[in-house]
Amino acid sequence: MDLIGKLKNSIDSLTLGEKILGGIGVSLFGMVVVFFILVLIMFAVNLLQKFAGESKKVPSESVSFDETGMNSEVQQEILEDYGELVAVITAAIAASLNTSTHNIVVKNITRKQDTTPAWSKFNRMQQLR
Repeated sequence: MDLIGKLKNSIDSLTLGEKILGGIGVSLFGMVVVFFILVLIMFAVNLLQKFAGESKKVPSESVSFDETGMNSEVQQEILEDYGELVAVITAAIAASLNTSTHNIVVKNITRKQDTTPAWSKFNRMQQLR
């Protein structure tokens, strides 16, 4: 009688080695079945993509403005905002380095490009409403 046939009966009649081998065999059989089912699902999804076709991306509207049309008051406010920004960044650096702001000179601040996905920006805007 093989091991699978012995597993049909009570587990008390098996030795420890047969129990371990039986458990490993059943585990491997389960993994193989799951693997083949996942492969079938992969093929089904690929077929659906071929038959349904690729969804066409809707071009997003780009918003741009001309800075030359700004009046001098708005430009002055922007310059003041940069002064506040420099002060805040300098204070944050000084706090993280445990030093005084007199020991730090900010020469240049460059803004990093936002890498947040569009769906994240959209959801964040919905939460603010």
